[in-house]
Parts: sequence; structure tokens; C-alpha cells
Amino acid sequence: MKQRWRLIVLMFMTSCVWGHAQLTSLYKQLDDAISHTQEYVAAKEHSIQRLVGKLSLTQDSREKYYLCKSIFEEYRSYKSDSALAYVSRCLHLAQEMKDQSLTDACKVAMAYQCSSTGLYVEALDFLGSLSHVPTSPERLAEYDKAYSHVYGELAFYCKVPSLKQEYYRRQDAYDDLLFKNASPQFDYCLQRKEQRAMKAKDLKAALHYNDMRMRGLKDTDRDFAIVAFYRADDYGKMNKKEERQYWMLKAAICDIKNAVMDQGAMWEVANILREQGDMERSHRYIQFAWNCSQIYTTRLRSWQISPILSSVNENYQLQLNKRNNQLRSGIMAIGVLVVLLLATIFYINRQRKKLSEARDQLHRSNQQLSELNANLTTANAELHSLNTELSQANRMKEEYVGRFMRLCSQYIDRQNDFRKLVHRKVKNHEYQQLFEETKSQDDQEKELVELYENFDSAFLHLFPHFVEDFNALLRPEERIPLDKAKGLPTQIRIFALIRLGIEDSAKIAEFLHYSVNTIYSYRARVKNGAKENRDEFESQVKRIGMS
Repeated sequence: MKQRWRLIVLMFMTSCVWGHAQLTSLYKQLDDAISHTQEYVAAKEHSIQRLVGKLSLTQDSREKYYLCKSIFEEYRSYKSDSALAYVSRCLHLAQEMKDQSLTDACKVAMAYQCSSTGLYVEALDFLGSLSHVPTSPERLAEYDKAYSHVYGELAFYCKVPSLKQEYYRRQDAYDDLLFKNASPQFDYCLQRKEQRAMKAKDLKAALHYNDMRMRGLKDTDRDFAIVAFYRADDYGKMNKKEERQYWMLKAAICDIKNAVMDQGAMWEVANILREQGDMERSHRYIQFAWNCSQIYTTRLRSWQISPILSSVNENYQLQLNKRNNQLRSGIMAIGVLVVLLLATIFYINRQRKKLSEARDQLHRSNQQLSELNANLTTANAELHSLNTELSQANRMKEEYVGRFMRLCSQYIDRQNDFRKLVHRKVKNHEYQQLFEETKSQDDQEKELVELYENFDSAFLHLFPHFVEDFNALLRPEERIPLDKAKGLPTQIRIFALIRLGIEDSAKIAEFLHYSVNTIYSYRARVKNGAKENRDEFESQVKRIGMS
């Protein structure tokens, strides 16, 4: 016994899971169909335009009639005003051809279309204007169907109980005529039998008639959506919610794929979701149904959708406000948790800081020791550089001291020779010859040439690459060529003295026997030809030969 109950529970749970999975899949299909609505509408428009193109090319009235009828069929569930326009054109063509049978058929079609869009007075007027009751079984079935439909619609929307019952009575009367005169397989006959069975709460019979209507239909056929809608309605009256939802979704998907703008199934799906509390999706679907109704242009469907749309919008706003309140509460709770978390983090960090103080102190000591080592290394490098410069300076000093001593000795010898010459001339009273010899400056110029030669030789001995390095600091067109036979040019000699530490222009002028202004001019002219910053030129010259 226990095993049997377990099996029953397992089957029930499996059925629930399977049913939920099916509904989830259908909702995905519905959303996908909605996202491709423009493609389905474009296909519908293309089909209509193809028929309109044929209509514009034909001259035969009967062929025009049937093309207009085909266009009417395309527009019936797409745009009601366009459908009425083309069925009116059919009526006009039938009257031009004086074909009473086609004229009456057009009036019946117009009556059915009017009753579908809430134009009940117009529908009854069209039916009342027929020349006679049709005699052929097919036309008679359409005639009875139109009357049954208009009275059924009047009864459904009527708010006066006595009139509602009267309309239902008239519908039943035409249904009886329909069952008597029409073929048992006539779809509207089966639809009315299904509705009567459902009204009598005979689900088995209602589903039997629905199965008969469904036979041979594909889930992409326009009629499939209608039959599926009634099947969902049957299950809804039996309080079978999942089955009702399943078939209503199938009907809505089929409507979208057929570019049906009379979206009865869609707003029923939205209503189901509203009852389930899924306001966000319900709002999206009812808005889609409303947009479709604006294309279909019928007051009836807008009147039907408006209360649901208002209710869904109201509930959606309430749900949105509720979610906002929950969000605010959540944010406040998160804020409190964040404060607590920050306090905890602060406490942990404080403890970590206390524990890491010794390590930080050791790290700082190591860092200071590293800095001291780095400073010591830098100091050693600087000391080495100073020693190198000092050695170079000592070498230069020794070189120049030696040359200076030799020159001084030579000048003393020359001075002594000149003294002896003067003494001999004076002793011999050769004053005129002495005057002539002392008047000439040739000796001075020779001595200056000798001085410069000694300076150039000594300097180039100390700095053999000075001229090349000096010219490298100048722009190519400003470089000073060196003629070894003539010694160093005056400009290079000036900067050679600067390299030796003699920077004062007056001292340089005294040494080279030039005026101070001339020295200034030479220095400025050379610096103007510097390759880089002229203000740094002399500093760069002073560093020549240091590396």
C-alpha cells in the first residue's frame, strides 16, 4: 500500500515538473515570437502587396472581386478598417456585376466582420438588407453563423439581464438552424456545440468537439489559434489552470506568427500572469496587446483591454513601489552591515598594526642601514672622483711649473744678454745704435709667438683631444678649423685658458695681449654657435678631458 502511494506521489511530482518545464519553454517561445514581430508583419504586408499588385493589373470585374476577397481575408485579423474597406469594394463589384448571390455573400461577410469589431447595429442592418434568405447550404450556413455570432456578441457584452437572455435565446435559435442546415463538420457548428457542452459542464463532450476542430490543423495555422483559445477557455472553466495557461500560450504564439493584431489570447495570458502576481511580465504582454489593438483599430478590443491594462499598470506600480521599499530596507540593512564590517576591519587593522610594529621597526633599521651604505658608496665614488681630479690638477701643476721655470730661466738669460748689450753700447757711446735696436718691436713679437707656441704645445700635451671635443660642442657650420703650422686659433686659445680656470676676460686679454672688448666679442660669437644651450657652453668646455 505504501509503495502504491509513493508511486502516486512520484507521478504527481513528475507531472508537475514536466508541466512547469513546458510552460517555461512556451514563455520563451512567446518572447522570441514578440522579438520577431516586425518580421511577421513584414511577411503579412508583402503578401497583401502582392495581391494588391495583381488587383491593379486586372480589368476583369469577377477576378477583381475574388482578389478583393483574398485581400479582405488577409486583413480580417490584421486591420479591421482595411478589411471592411475591401469587403465593401467586393460588395460594390458584386452589385456592378448584378450578381445577387455574391452581393448577399458580401453583406453576410460584412455583418460578421462588424459584429467581430463591436459594430452590432451595422451588422444587423447588413443582414436585414439581404434580398432573401440564402438557399444553398453553404451560403445558408454562413447566414446563420453571422446571426448567431452577432447575437452571441450582443448577449456577452450586454449589461441588461432581460436583454442578455433574449439575445442568448436568439443565438440558440440560429444555432439550431445552423445545426440543421450546415454540414456537421462546419467549424462554427463544432465551435457552438463545444460552447454549449462547456455551458452544460460536459468537459468530455466539449473537448471531443475541440479535438474535431483541431484535427488536421498545424500550430502555425490561423485557425489553430482560435481553436486553442477555446480549448484554453474550456480548461479555464474546469479550473485547470496549467492546461488553460498552456493552450492560451500556444494560441498567443500562433497569433503573433500570423501577424494577428486582434490579440485576444495575448491579453488573456497577461490576465493570467496578473492573477499569478507576475506584474512585470503581465505589464509587458498587455502593453504588446494594446499596441496591436491600435493597429487593428477596433473600439471593442480597446474597450476590453483598457480595464486590464489599467489594473496591470496599477498593480505594476504597487509592485514597483513595494520593491523600491524593499530595496530601501535592504540598502539600510546593508549600510548597517557595512558599518559593522568597517568597525571590524578597523579593529583587526589596529591589532595587526600593533603586532607588526617590531617588524616595521626592523624594516626601517634595515632601510636606514641600506641608505647609509648607499651614502657611503656615493661618498667613496665622489672621493675617487676628487682624487682623480686632484691627480690631474697636480699633473697639470707640475707640467706648468716645469715649463714656467724653463721660460723664466730663458727670459733671465735673454735679459742678462740685453743688459750686457746696453752696457757695451753705453760704454762705447753708441747711443744711436742702441736707440735703433730698442725702437724695433720685432723682438717682442717673436717673444709673443714663442709664448703662444709654448702655451699651445703645453696645453695640447695636457689635453690632446681638446680641439675635437671643443668643436663637437658647436654646430657644424660654426666649428673652428685647426692649422697645426699656425698653432691654436685665438678663439680656441681663449677657451683653453677658460678650461685652465682663467675665466676673467681682463686676465685673458692681458695674457693674449688683446683688448677686453675683443675677448668679450670672441666669447659671445663662439657661444652663439653652440649646438645646445649657449649658457651652458663654458661649463661644458670646463669638463673637457675630465673623463
